[in-house]
Amino acid sequence: MNFVFADLETSGASTSFDCVLEACFILTNDRLQELDRIHIKNRLEEGLVPNLGALNVTGFDVNWLKQNPSPYQSNQILEKKLLSWGPVVFLGFNSQLFDWVFLSKTFFRYLKPPYFLNTKGNKIGDVLPVIRAAKLVDSSVIETKLTEKGNPSFKLSDLMKHQDAHGAVPDTEAVKSLSEIILKNPKTKPIWDSSLMTLSRQDCGNVLTKEKIVTNTEWFYGRLRMYVTKFLFSHPVYVAWAMCWDLQHSPEDYIKLEYKDLKVALNKQPKVIRTIKTNRSPVLLNPSYGLKTDPYKNISPDEIQKRVHILDNSPEFIERINSILTEIHEEKSSKNENKENLQPEETLYSGGFASPSDSSLMEKFHLADWKEKVPLIEKFSDERYSFFAKRLIYQEASDVLPENFKKEIMKNIADRLFSTNKQQWTTIPEFYRSIDDMRNKNENDEKIMKKLDEYNNFVMEIEKKYEAA
Repeated sequence: MNFVFADLETSGASTSFDCVLEACFILTNDRLQELDRIHIKNRLEEGLVPNLGALNVTGFDVNWLKQNPSPYQSNQILEKKLLSWGPVVFLGFNSQLFDWVFLSKTFFRYLKPPYFLNTKGNKIGDVLPVIRAAKLVDSSVIETKLTEKGNPSFKLSDLMKHQDAHGAVPDTEAVKSLSEIILKNPKTKPIWDSSLMTLSRQDCGNVLTKEKIVTNTEWFYGRLRMYVTKFLFSHPVYVAWAMCWDLQHSPEDYIKLEYKDLKVALNKQPKVIRTIKTNRSPVLLNPSYGLKTDPYKNISPDEIQKRVHILDNSPEFIERINSILTEIHEEKSSKNENKENLQPEETLYSGGFASPSDSSLMEKFHLADWKEKVPLIEKFSDERYSFFAKRLIYQEASDVLPENFKKEIMKNIADRLFSTNKQQWTTIPEFYRSIDDMRNKNENDEKIMKKLDEYNNFVMEIEKKYEAA
């Protein structure tokens, strides 16, 4: 199967509200030889204010924010290209937590199938956890800097020393190069091969149910840790979470506990139950990797097998754990009942899938010219898609949008931009505060001060446009 390496540079860190400013996608074969690529540059999406921190990272100037094609126009080109590449595995760096989420929500806002990247035979993965696991298995495979706490740094800019870090093209090429190192090293190739077996929730579930025990790799507090675990069941509510028993703990110490005592014990540290998120492409290795490390190397193989046997033959105990997890979820849910009303962009997961009729309307929407799109707005049964349709027409062809819809969208944008509260998006007051802070820190640097003035004037233009909306 072919691979597609990708990287996004965005207007900010909000996966729901920011937009893609630059993206690179490189198609390779299974030996990672390049076959094709696409590089897109976008202007800032109408109605947004960029995050100053993001601009400082990317270095994009005001001309970039103004003069490139719109994100929606580029998205149309990108989708066509990706479809032509046929079923592929999409790979990025820390992409499970950002890039793939960002793209799914972008497709959602643009009235496209949001899960395009992991449907129709496509799969999504993440090179970062593979690199971490490879480094743990063979410390010499990739040179890493050390953090202040003495742990290896896995920032992409530290792993591959290249100029123009945080540009979509060099970063994508860097991730591809890192993958080649792991793939071509005999010691770490099994890590690469293992990672390809857990790219989807179903694939990961198959591995967990087939294998008696696995080594699960987890990253937290700046370190990668190995856990030798046995799969028990999927979480009673979050079905993509595989609940696994950590075999450093003997089930005999827990199996005779009363229900309330078991509940307390399961919540204590270190955790007896480890969670493997099967939809996040976890790196699952042969148990031999983890059994060589503390504390497992001090437990005899016979004892490990005994613990597995006990768990296999204790269905009532497993059911009690299941009930406890359900109860814990219900307790947490009751505390979070009073949630704020979500904006349409934040409802990809909570709002459910589009109905067949709305999905059909979306296809008609993209085939129609801008004037013909207007009558489709009120035909959507889901208000979210009506809102997205109005906003897309406003952003791309505002002259054809009826005045009442135009005023509605402009007011929505203005209410967001001028908010004085802390929001999930960048507001104008927040941007100005960031500008002032940056000026105070760089008042003697003429180059930086000039760029800050340009950013400031750019946002003042946005402010002037929407202040009367």
